[in-house]
Amino acid sequence: MAPRTSLFQLEEAGRHYCEDHWDALKDQHNQIDYLDLLQYCFSSAYMLALLHDVLGIAMEEKRYCYCNKNI
Repeated sequence: MAPRTSLFQLEEAGRHYCEDHWDALKDQHNQIDYLDLLQYCFSSAYMLALLHDVLGIAMEEKRYCYCNKNI
């Protein structure tokens, strides 16, 4: 993800990750701990809900994202 991204882009990245086949994800991210990898799909949806629904950040507003570049 780009350093400056919108919640729309965060949602799309999470959707792309969550829709991938599990075996492909394990192969692509084999350096990531198995339990962490299991939690990423839920975490992406949780972060989006927290930022948008709870904190009220607009979906189109671009903010700085300090995201893990490996995912």
